[in-house]
Amino acid sequence: MNNQKILDKAPEGATHVLLQSINYIYIKFGVHTESFMYCNHKEGWRLATHVFHSNLRSLTDLKRIAELEEEVQQLTTQLIAMHKGDNV
Repeated sequence: MNNQKILDKAPEGATHVLLQSINYIYIKFGVHTESFMYCNHKEGWRLATHVFHSNLRSLTDLKRIAELEEEVQQLTTQLIAMHKGDNV
């Protein structure tokens, strides 16, 4: 799953995602640094006993990366068109 799809599937309130092979578990941090693990859309938020930080990614960071990936794709398309002599 790419960054944009991870963002698209994030439940409301999620701040981070825990990347585990093919599974993605969404996390939100509470006011007093309590963390909650999101199991799936049907079950809702559940209190997590611990969070593995090594594979934890910020959704804010992923959003910016997805934006930059889109910009790179647009610039690449423009560059290819310029190289072919097309007007962009």
